[in-house]
Amino acid sequence: METLGEVRVFRQDDTELIQRLASDLYALSDPDESTIFELPPQMRFKDRFRLWFFRRLASNRHRRPSQIPVDGKTVRRVLLFRYDALGDYITTTSILEWIHAAIPGVTIDVVGSYRNRALLESDPRIRRVISIHPSHRFRPSWFRVKRLGKVEDYDVVIAAVFTQMTKAAILTSFASKRALNVTIRHNERAGIYGQIFHSQVPHRPAEHWVETMGRVGSCAISPVNTVPRDVARPRIPINTSAVLRVVEWLQLRGMRWSFRPDVARVIPSAPLPVVHSDARSYIVVNISAYSPNRQWKGQTCVPVISELRKRCPDLDILVSGAPTEEREVRAIVAQVNDAHVHVWTGSITEMVAVIAGAHMLISPDTATIHVAAASGVPCTVLFAELIKVAEWCPYGVEFRGILSADPTTVNSIPVNIIVDAAMELM
Repeated sequence: METLGEVRVFRQDDTELIQRLASDLYALSDPDESTIFELPPQMRFKDRFRLWFFRRLASNRHRRPSQIPVDGKTVRRVLLFRYDALGDYITTTSILEWIHAAIPGVTIDVVGSYRNRALLESDPRIRRVISIHPSHRFRPSWFRVKRLGKVEDYDVVIAAVFTQMTKAAILTSFASKRALNVTIRHNERAGIYGQIFHSQVPHRPAEHWVETMGRVGSCAISPVNTVPRDVARPRIPINTSAVLRVVEWLQLRGMRWSFRPDVARVIPSAPLPVVHSDARSYIVVNISAYSPNRQWKGQTCVPVISELRKRCPDLDILVSGAPTEEREVRAIVAQVNDAHVHVWTGSITEMVAVIAGAHMLISPDTATIHVAAASGVPCTVLFAELIKVAEWCPYGVEFRGILSADPTTVNSIPVNIIVDAAMELM
């Protein structure tokens, strides 16, 4: 795996440096736009099958729209696919922000997954949520999209995904036979995927995915209203009932919820509480991440927590993780053995609430950092791969991104580097 060969710490204003290093390390470059949609004369069997399959799907579809981007005045219903993980959905909210700002009265439905359904269902920008199984293999739940396509007449279908495009193509064909079909461009198969998708939005080399998603709307639709430049950024719902539960939990343990309304980009379900208190602030330490090389283990996490408590005796620390990691979380807290270090467990909506009121988040690269960024909470983030720093770092918030010298694990990052980076944000 590619590596810079040393631990590096990056900051919010290092964007250009990170992109340049990533482009050099992974030999990334812009493709030749004049040939990217051409079908190669020779293709592997898988690609020949994909081409045949996509053409079959396209044969049941109405003609290609005569104008791309389509006139926003003709767009009334939009269907968005975001049926994978929580962090991916949060970056996609850039699209929701742009569409609502650009088209008055538009309705947006979302095909989500069982993993991100709770957050989708609490989002007031979304009219309807259709949940399907997150597996890439065929599942009977896919037919929910087919039934939806029979009762709704969508003008635009956006597959805001960048892997498993055959699944996206099938669901797109289920959803509508006349809509403008939009996806993220796959540079090696743009010609193949162009059989079913009319508009393919380019992802530039080492570009942050928030910025790619922020261009999706304007690539597909001509706005009715002018959209200010800063609108197409992540903005997430926050459930006030969940906040009240979290505030009560914190107060019982002598802590306060310190929300940042001046910088947070959240949509509350009802007015949020204002907590005036001399109680202690807290930071959240998350250990879980989807990929094995990003999962933070006790041998590094425990000494980091212990050292932070020594340097910041007035701060409490909440240790959290995925439900499957609860035993590991409890073992870490027990090993630290400090009355001001707590196990935290809760629902997705409560996880959003507890992060939104934190002084800081320390976490591997995963969904929690995008929740924190949208809430204006500074982040210390452990990364295993440089490309992840470029494309998935916390967007629009102060952070320290610590890149491991070993791309197979974040657990090789020295404890003192993590603690020093976190102290800079304190």
